[in-house]
Amino acid sequence: MKHLFLIAPSSAIPAEKVLLMQSYFEPLGRKVTVPPDLFGEDLLCANTDALRFKHLKDALVSEADEIMMIIGGYGLTRLMPELLSLEKPRKVKTLYGFSDATALHIFLNQVWDWPSVHGPVGLQLSEQRVDVDSIERTLRILKDGLSAYSLPELIPLNALAQDIKTVSGKVVGGNLCLIQTSLGTPWQLKAFEVSHRPHAHAPSASGNLYRRQSGLAGGFYQRGGGGWVNACWGGPSSVCSGSVLSCLSIAWVWPWDAKLSNTV
Repeated sequence: MKHLFLIAPSSAIPAEKVLLMQSYFEPLGRKVTVPPDLFGEDLLCANTDALRFKHLKDALVSEADEIMMIIGGYGLTRLMPELLSLEKPRKVKTLYGFSDATALHIFLNQVWDWPSVHGPVGLQLSEQRVDVDSIERTLRILKDGLSAYSLPELIPLNALAQDIKTVSGKVVGGNLCLIQTSLGTPWQLKAFEVSHRPHAHAPSASGNLYRRQSGLAGGFYQRGGGGWVNACWGGPSSVCSGSVLSCLSIAWVWPWDAKLSNTV
């Protein structure tokens, strides 16, 4: 039986919803761990910074197979300085979550080289608050592992993109606001963006850099609906489990050390 550790390093939800969440995952063959003092009286977050970091640390160093955020929101970036001081645990775990989880995805992918799934949080799965496709994709990954994910077919939108026959490297990313928050920090995303609409960056100080670099891979389109691909995928970094992310400020980004090839 796999072990799932539920955490709330960001915002809070009503405590009774966590009990329903446990009853949702246990029939899926999961031993579910929830810290007994998960929620406190903090005005903005699920608990104090100290307790939220303790829960996060306990999950990371535990013998769990998976870590899932119960909800996104705000507060995880406040834990990053402490997180950077941790030694990499022996056992690798897969993180599930999105929104505020972007900070943790970036850290785990880049610093510890751990895999992650940028997809629905526990509350969305247990209450079916997202589309069926996103739920099914996430459950498939929970059942069969990351090998159950396949990259969607992409259509190049300009001449430069059409000339590129093979693209290799990791594709990482997440919520654009959190990616921008990471800039200048020890955990900043070492990548540049390739698919978000360039005009969206006009207000940002780094907008010109994004616009210059976004032409490299040209902008792609996801076949079968969903419009612009505003999600992240990485091998072995992170994967996007469904279209739940399509309405968010999610960006495909390309690491500095990625390689492009014209060979098939």
